[in-house]
Amino acid sequence: MFRILIVLIILWIAWILARRHFLNLCRKEHSMDPSEKSDSTHHRIVPTVKTVQCVHCGLHLPEVEAISSPHGFYCCREHQQLGLPDESRQSS
Repeated sequence: MFRILIVLIILWIAWILARRHFLNLCRKEHSMDPSEKSDSTHHRIVPTVKTVQCVHCGLHLPEVEAISSPHGFYCCREHQQLGLPDESRQSS
């Protein structure tokens, strides 16, 4: 009876070790799959966008959407025509 118990314990330990080994192999294969990595949102590369500030109102916007002039960037044609804000309006 004691021998059967020892054999069962050895088989149970072997089964646990084999199962751990198999699960580790599956995890490694899954993490190395290139199709999974490309679809993952955790590793997505987000392009950076340079932002500028409107010299009239102070609004921040992407440089590609801004209107450029010698004085700086503007958010719209109206602010470009108005030009730089008066000093009196900034201090109040």
